Amino acid sequence: MKLVYKGFDRDGAACAGVIEANTINDGTELLRKKGTFVTTIHEEGEQGKDLKKVMKRLPFGRNTSNLVLSFTRNMFVLLSAGATVTDALESCERQARDDTWKRTVSDIRERVERGQPLSESMRQHKKYFDPVVISLVHAGEATGRLKDMMGRISKLIHKQVQLRRSIVSAAIYPMLLVVVCVTVLILMLLLVIPRFDSLFKSLRVTLPPSTTFVMWLSETARTHFFILVGTIITCVVTVSLWYRTQNAKRTIQTLAVHVPILGRVVRHVSTARLARVLGVLVQNKIPINEATQLVKASFGNYHYRALLDKATEAVTQGDPLSDAFCKSRLVNESFCEAVRSGETAGELGPSLLSVADILDEESDAQVRSVTSVLEPLILIAMGILVGSMAMSLFLPLFDMTRMV
Repeated sequence: MKLVYKGFDRDGAACAGVIEANTINDGTELLRKKGTFVTTIHEEGEQGKDLKKVMKRLPFGRNTSNLVLSFTRNMFVLLSAGATVTDALESCERQARDDTWKRTVSDIRERVERGQPLSESMRQHKKYFDPVVISLVHAGEATGRLKDMMGRISKLIHKQVQLRRSIVSAAIYPMLLVVVCVTVLILMLLLVIPRFDSLFKSLRVTLPPSTTFVMWLSETARTHFFILVGTIITCVVTVSLWYRTQNAKRTIQTLAVHVPILGRVVRHVSTARLARVLGVLVQNKIPINEATQLVKASFGNYHYRALLDKATEAVTQGDPLSDAFCKSRLVNESFCEAVRSGETAGELGPSLLSVADILDEESDAQVRSVTSVLEPLILIAMGILVGSMAMSLFLPLFDMTRMV
């Protein structure tokens, strides 16, 4: 494909142009070898598709897990039917609807046709394929059981997608309630309360403190509307920039696993994922010390990454894997017992997968339990806020009727 780039040459002079390359990574590497420092690079004709790019960055714009799930399922079905790897990849390429994903599958197919292993071809697209998936594909190639491995990978991703969907679906209603509550309050401050304000001024009514405060709040919101909006945008941008720092991520990740109620759910969900991914890797003959590092690469939380480093160190020193996990509060007792009994019986993989199924069910139940508590609390808070504001507006009217 044609790539448009901008950058600087060896002398520091600005340069721009168009090159031919299979992927953006290949194009960047090619330019680097020529002595060009690349500042921006994109496919020709893609620069104007700003809205499409923004939509794809949103949570609902494109889900890479769903794309990889569909890919591994199709590969399993096609390989089971006797298709070669290149034929299966060509079929997946034809079925792809997303343009970027289609180019990704096409690049993988071309690399395989040139003699590169499938796992190595997938490794060039880390945006879609994490280290766990790549290692499992490599293990399938090494043992000659790529077909079966694709089936196991699709089951692993399917479980993760299912859990993510259940969490998102459970969180949608509380989030919707919050949005409705905020919208109602804003509309009341900007549209409803000003009408009462003009009414009270025309009647020259003495307002109680609560009504005076509501009127002041409405007038401030209307008078300094753009200043307030600018302040909110500034705060959002500041928080976003702060969130990108390493210290911010560690702080948020620490709160996520230790905050009451919610922290327990996060730990349960993370433990379920840890058990499933580690179980699949161990069951497919990946060495334990390598498996723990692969699981670490798939985790974003700093605390779980540190825990997996300790587990790797324990295994390297010849200690049981359960010793490292059981000393941590990040995993629950059922996981520790599964690791301990699996090590003793020599069935660590199946033991972890069994406890992962149980933990997935418990995680789903915990998420729904938390949201079932949050929903009435949000409704009560919304009722108190809107009701208090409405009561403040009607109090002067009640006083007027008593005077009459």
